[in-house]
Amino acid sequence: MLTLLDFVESAEAQDAPYKTRLEIAKLPKRLRLDEIEDLVDYAADLRTFGEQIAPSGEAVFAKARDPRKAKEQANSRIRTALKAYLAAQGDAPTPEVHPDYAQVQAWVRNNEGFIQRGDRYPNGRSAAIASLGARFRGTALRDLTAKDAGAMLGELPSGKRRSYRNALAFIDTLRATAASLPPEIAACLPMESLKMPGSDRPVRWPDLPAELRASAEAVFDQLLQHTSLQAQSALDRIRAGEDPEVVKADVNAQRAKDVSNSAKWRESQRGHVSWLYRGALRLGRKAKSLEDVVTLDVAEAAIADLQEQVRAGRVRALDETCTLKTRLGGVIYLAAKGLRDPQGAAALEVLRSSRKAEIRNPYIKGLSKSADALVDTLHDGGDAIYRRIVTAPELIEAEVRAQLAQWSTMPLNRRLETLKLGASAAIWALQLCRPRRRANVMYERLRAARDPVTRKQLHSRTLSEEGEGYVSLTPKSEVKNLRQLEFAVRAQDARVLRWWIEELRPLYLETRDIADSCYLFPGSATPRNLRDGLVLPPGCVSAAWFSEAWTAGAKIVGLTLTSHQARHTTAVIWLARHPGDFAGAAAILGSSEDIVRRKYGADDSASVADQARADAYRIYGT
Repeated sequence: MLTLLDFVESAEAQDAPYKTRLEIAKLPKRLRLDEIEDLVDYAADLRTFGEQIAPSGEAVFAKARDPRKAKEQANSRIRTALKAYLAAQGDAPTPEVHPDYAQVQAWVRNNEGFIQRGDRYPNGRSAAIASLGARFRGTALRDLTAKDAGAMLGELPSGKRRSYRNALAFIDTLRATAASLPPEIAACLPMESLKMPGSDRPVRWPDLPAELRASAEAVFDQLLQHTSLQAQSALDRIRAGEDPEVVKADVNAQRAKDVSNSAKWRESQRGHVSWLYRGALRLGRKAKSLEDVVTLDVAEAAIADLQEQVRAGRVRALDETCTLKTRLGGVIYLAAKGLRDPQGAAALEVLRSSRKAEIRNPYIKGLSKSADALVDTLHDGGDAIYRRIVTAPELIEAEVRAQLAQWSTMPLNRRLETLKLGASAAIWALQLCRPRRRANVMYERLRAARDPVTRKQLHSRTLSEEGEGYVSLTPKSEVKNLRQLEFAVRAQDARVLRWWIEELRPLYLETRDIADSCYLFPGSATPRNLRDGLVLPPGCVSAAWFSEAWTAGAKIVGLTLTSHQARHTTAVIWLARHPGDFAGAAAILGSSEDIVRRKYGADDSASVADQARADAYRIYGT
């Protein structure tokens, strides 16, 4: 196998133009390697380049005037040299993308938009076809098979597999409606379904037998009984003459924690049962009840299946995720509380104890692997990257104003993307003032939330004007940890937010042709995954829209992160300026000091020690 070290030492790299050699020399730093010899662990091919090298190096380019452009230029130079190196080694040249993909993509692009407005497909479907073309390249779309699809998905890292699986599903949707498509488009579609065969296909809740689903749902309903209902049932038994001590023992054995979000809890439990059902299939069993799958041998088979998926590269390594811990915890809970099977629960607990290496991994109570990588990038980039984050709303605003200058010549989809970028500036302004979970920003309200029929107030507004700025107040009933979140939006952040509210938001409503709503970011979606008892009216943006808006702004900032990870940037920047002040960081995040210390304290001791040494020498050393 050719490695990146071979490439770096090759004539194609050594004799490349000066600027290309400079970018090649940055490869170890971009990949956070100690020495250039460590490049031997990376394959010298275009796929590795696209998946691991091209996205890296945000800290390296943080000082550039336009980090995104600098990174793209660097990637282009390295890619050109790498292609020359591979050609010199006799590798087959990368084939051109087959015309089938471009033809179908162009037709879908002309028919995508907003379903509510009569468009045939949702936005983004044409991009999905383009991604398939880039992946299969010389293989015609009409010649693709389920085997090709399965092989391609098996080569992908788990983080990218979902989007490609959705793209394949869309091709199947086109196949199903081929009779209504133009003949030239229908002729480009595959002859067979691209649905994954056998065990490569994920098992979803609807795939389970109806008897098993009904059995599980009955147990879920029983577990969702609140403590007050359980107590009332126990009192009825005592009044009927049962021994109070026996009733009390039964209640203690059956007691389950009250669930604040029953819909989300039920979805999680369904996932546990679906995971077990896959283990039952592996054993060749036809499960018809929950008791058939909540067993030790089925759980062991499910773990073996999960390990097989890890080896095949279909999911991330078990010691990098909480998957196994979550699954086993849920299954033990179902055995102990749902089925009231203490022996079965004990056996499953022993199984969990035997998997400590996978369950007690460093990412369980700390940050996730992606968050760890983000924190490393922030530390590497230092003040340069902190500066771009802090001024992100203004950087995004400048880009939006430049695009608005071409408004009159823009097509509709480009206008909507520009306004979405304007929303991104407002979202970044809010998140930098006080980072919150995505739902709290999505459901920020300019007016009181009212019942769409009776017009009675359901919940008060959360964003109010105060002088030249704004105050955001999220009630504790809408916050995950039941803590009220209040913060002020001042100065430059208030100016960006006002620009969105007074100018861009009305323009967005007009351009998208949707009704106004109480939400700061209006849309046509309905709030979902709400806490039990919390009712919010429709008219918000979807989670997908929100993520797209945030990501569009992140590209301008030159950083890859989610809106939730803004919490990490805030904590890191605070601790960089105030080493050891975990209480201050916790107050900003709305978290506890212990959690903040556990997540962000590993690197901070070095900063405290450095500051202590400097202070001591300044006082006593001169």
